[in-house]
Formats: sequence, C-alpha cells, structure tokens
Amino acid sequence: MARDFQGRALVLALDANAGETSAMVSAAAKKAGLTLPVYLNPGGDTADLFGTEMTTTTVVIDGAGVLRYCGRFNDGGRIAYAEEALKAVLAGIEVAVKTTRHDGCSILRK
Repeated sequence: MARDFQGRALVLALDANAGETSAMVSAAAKKAGLTLPVYLNPGGDTADLFGTEMTTTTVVIDGAGVLRYCGRFNDGGRIAYAEEALKAVLAGIEVAVKTTRHDGCSILRK
C-alpha cells in the first residue's frame, strides 16, 4: 500500500509498544520485509489517542487529522478495509466502513 499510494498519502507503521527500542523495531521490520517507514512511540501515547489496546490496529486519518477508519487491515485478504477507506478519503467521499471488530481498537472518535 505504501508504494501504491506514494505521493498521495503517507502509509506508515507505528510501534507504540512500551519498552521496544529502535534496534528491536528495525530488526523486526527487516525480518518481516517491511519497506514502509516505521515510527517508534515507546510511551504508547499515540496508541492511546485511538483507543488501541493491542497490536495490530490499522487507522486511516484524513488530511485534516480526522480519524476515518480504525480496525483490521483486511479480512483475511477478502475485504481490504484499510485500502478501501484510504481510497474513499482520497476521493473525498464518506468511508463506508468506519470500524471493524478488532481486539486492538476499542473506540472510534468522530
């Protein structure tokens, strides 16, 4: 997704797990083959903004900083929730699915 939307949207990973270091995160990203930027927030306050209680939660935020989607990245490959939400935001239309059942997302703020 980071490559597909390059120049139109910032797609990144955020590690907000307490106690993780940049070396740990870099090693995990390399092992997973991630090529997108990975930001580190070891205090976890960024995750608190979205009500995220555990990894992995996907969020889509529009250019005004409004949370438009929070939940699963996809549904086992069948429904691409994050991609569909990002496409809607870029098209300036309402996001059809604003949240999905997900252990990592407990609230959705409007």
